[in-house]
Amino acid sequence: MHVTVEGKAEKPPRKRYSETSNESFTLYSLGTNGGPLETDCSAHLLSDGTFREIVSIDGGGHLSALAELIEKKLLTVDIDERDLLQSGDGVPLNIVYAKAWLFSEQGIKTFLISHCHFDHIYACVINSAMFGPQNPRTIVGLDYVINTLKKHIFNNQVWPALDKAGFIDFKIISQPVYTNLTSTLSVLPFPVNHGSSFGHELKSSAFLIRNNISDRYFIAFGDVEPDKVASDSLNIYVWKVCAELIAKKKLTHILIECSTPDIPDALLFGHFCPRHLVDELCSLQSFVKDLGGSMDNVTVLITHLKSHPLQAINPEVIIMEQLEALSKSCSLSVNFKIVKRGQFYRFS
Repeated sequence: MHVTVEGKAEKPPRKRYSETSNESFTLYSLGTNGGPLETDCSAHLLSDGTFREIVSIDGGGHLSALAELIEKKLLTVDIDERDLLQSGDGVPLNIVYAKAWLFSEQGIKTFLISHCHFDHIYACVINSAMFGPQNPRTIVGLDYVINTLKKHIFNNQVWPALDKAGFIDFKIISQPVYTNLTSTLSVLPFPVNHGSSFGHELKSSAFLIRNNISDRYFIAFGDVEPDKVASDSLNIYVWKVCAELIAKKKLTHILIECSTPDIPDALLFGHFCPRHLVDELCSLQSFVKDLGGSMDNVTVLITHLKSHPLQAINPEVIIMEQLEALSKSCSLSVNFKIVKRGQFYRFS
């Protein structure tokens, strides 16, 4: 299997990653929407610079998203013809579907789940029927994530308990240990808040990903609530760890949500809007400066933007305008980018 970007062919690397690529990470988004559309839900593919062993950060989108992006030539997958003919029945009826399935089967072995809201798990659940005991997938998360999936989703009522059939392996991760995800990437998880509903407080996750070869890092948040709004402050612990890495120039990219333009706190429901995101990033910047570092080379990748069928102005435009204005007013030195579905982001 070999992947090319936007139709431009690349020769498959023949040497080890550390000898062939200057990039520590490749990010490719299958879904960036924060709802209510079910066709663009949260799922981000992450690998090292080779894009061979891939982890899906959350699983709101998967097989149908892969097929759509392949069909639109935003993802070019070179599959050995023998793999397409493995059933013995001839060429598959739908080559795009077959390529998406084989790409997932051969390259995406792990789902790293931040929390169990449906927009972050539903494709992983539905697609799990195709995994099979010959090629199981590993679903990784903090204890409250895995326990919820086993008790409330893969329970033979909502969905078959496919772990008992060997289709799925559940893996609980915890601090302070980095857990290997691929031969080059490992993860350190952090609990974060995600608001409360009818008196029930929900936790989500942030994932600090390490490239074990280059010793470079990338932080990815699931849905997350601002510390100023939450019942307890958890983001600060993530920022303090990130600050040390930024000061050492080992972390340059942050994937985080900003679901809506600025709205009242009562309407956030455990999400970020521009004023809270900038406030949190200012806290991070103060920690970095205390360590003698700078945020000038930090890129904040924005995801999970909510849409509305009657909106007249693209929320991306409003959110970016608010982020830039708020950043300027408090001298926050970061670069903001809205993550686009079907685009590659490569960085060290």
